[in-house]
This record gives sequence, C-alpha cells and structure tokens, in this order.
Amino acid sequence: MSKNYRSLTDSELVAECIPGSEAAWDELLRRHGGLIFSTIRRMGLSSLDAEDVFQSVCILLLENLTSLREGQKLTGWLMAVSRRETLRWLRRQRPTSELPTTEREATDDLPEKQLAALEDRHLLERGLEQLGERCQTLLIALYLTEPAPSYEAIAQERSWPVGSVGPNRARCLERLRVELEKLGY
Repeated sequence: MSKNYRSLTDSELVAECIPGSEAAWDELLRRHGGLIFSTIRRMGLSSLDAEDVFQSVCILLLENLTSLREGQKLTGWLMAVSRRETLRWLRRQRPTSELPTTEREATDDLPEKQLAALEDRHLLERGLEQLGERCQTLLIALYLTEPAPSYEAIAQERSWPVGSVGPNRARCLERLRVELEKLGY
C-alpha cells in the first residue's frame, strides 16, 4: 500500500525526503514549486531564466533538508532562498551598474505586504487542497471567482436547494480554518 504524501505536514514530508523518498520529494515540489517559481519571476526574470534559478533553489533545498525539519519555517526559507538565488543569478548575468547591491534593494519591488500576500495565497491553496472537491469548488466559486456567482446560481449549478448554500459554505469555511491551522496559519 502506498503512502498518501498529500496528507503529510511539511515537517513530515521533509522527514520522508531525507532518506530519499522520491514520492515525498515530488509532493514537496508540487506543494511549493509554484511559490518558488513565482517568487523568482516577481524579481523580473523570464520564464526560461527562472527555470535555471528554480533548479538552484531545488538543489539548495535538497542539500538543506536536514536543517528544515520545522515545517512552518519552510515557506519563508524557500522565499528567502529564491530571492537570494535570483539576486546571485542577476549578478552573474547583468552589468554591475544595473544591479541592486543588496537583497533588500532587489526585493524593493516586493514590499512586505506583497510577500505576505503571496505566502498567504500559497497557504490558502494548500488548505483548499486538503478539502474535498465539494468544498473546494464551493469556496472557489464564492471567494475566488470574479464576479462571484449568486447563491441561486451556485444552487442551480449543483442541483442544491438555495437554502443549503449558506450552511454548506459555513461547514466548508470551518474545515478550511482547521486545515489552515494545521499548516501553521
């Protein structure tokens, strides 16, 4: 019977990666790859260049697994390493006069609010992944779709009574809250 890596916390997943579990490594990259790549891209690299930096970050992650056992710190560590590796790549590729001199200057385009929003979005996506399809689609429709559909439209699409949308929303939000707490949010 194969292990369900999607249900593991980051700490448990890192612990599974240390002895070399390929499935755990795949899940770790599936879970955090988007965060790494978007952090790199937000610093102005093309997709092709970002792929090179992404590989460097993944190598550093692999090399540092034993020091990353605390899952709550993994997201912040990945964002910091992604920014630092992007800055190193920029220094090698561009004339010195065009480059910021510190990582802080390199991320001035990424104010703390924007970085926090990126991390929050990442955690929200991970929390939603832990819910069943019914809750995922309902919460995405209600909160992440523009324009948000009415309760009537949601009920009609799902063949639900209109009066059941609100209670289902409340149950799904509670399940999401529990999942986000498990993720350290």
